[in-house]
Amino acid sequence: MPDKKMVSRVIYFVVGDKKLDSGNGIHVENLEEMKKRLVKIEQEASWRLVISIHGADSVISPKGGDLKNPKAEDYYDAEKIQKIFNDDEAFKTWRENFGPTWTTLNACQVHRKFEAVIISAFNKASATQSAQGLGKGCRPLTKIMQYFDKNGKPIETRSQLSTLGEKEKAIFTKFLSELNDQYGYFGGQPVPRTHLLNYYFDEPPKGGWPVITVGVGASKVDSGISFFNRTVKESEFIDKCQEHMGPMLHGRTPAVPPVNDER
Repeated sequence: MPDKKMVSRVIYFVVGDKKLDSGNGIHVENLEEMKKRLVKIEQEASWRLVISIHGADSVISPKGGDLKNPKAEDYYDAEKIQKIFNDDEAFKTWRENFGPTWTTLNACQVHRKFEAVIISAFNKASATQSAQGLGKGCRPLTKIMQYFDKNGKPIETRSQLSTLGEKEKAIFTKFLSELNDQYGYFGGQPVPRTHLLNYYFDEPPKGGWPVITVGVGASKVDSGISFFNRTVKESEFIDKCQEHMGPMLHGRTPAVPPVNDER
């Protein structure tokens, strides 16, 4: 767990299933344990929270399987999220003082309304993040992008970077800038260009740039749509993920989430 005196720009939790870890995640068994770890973070600098967990529609769970089954164990719906986080005055005080400004819910198929519940449970009130949803058949695809030197070796540390010539260092920086502009960082907004190296080397997964795109269908076809601003390409996203706002009603056309979405 990062020391509270350290400035961590990204804090990454893997809840339950360790196979969901994209690299250097903090593993916890459930959201209750995650909560205990969160309140130990007391940095005033802005930071982002990333949560990898199983999800479906309006529930998330540390375990996979049929999450839509009402008898499924260890699942969290909006009511449980409310009870654990929003009904806890001590946690609410921590959230306002030290909470994240962005929460990436790296979970499959969640609806926009439920994602909004998650965002409001963790982000401080001044955060401007809007829920977008995914819906049935859509899921986040996480890939760790690395720069390879002329010998085919991945650059994973600052010491390796220091051995590159100035021209190749410039190419490396351009590589990061393009990923940042197109995909942001780990499902969140693009980071300041002056901090590109800090994110690549020092933040999870450390030694790579985590890119999240929207996957579609059981075969997880990569749509190429950037996860952090997936509703920007309105027609393309809605064509792939029609139920991002929830199950479609008969005879209704799916709508685009408004810019100023509820949080």
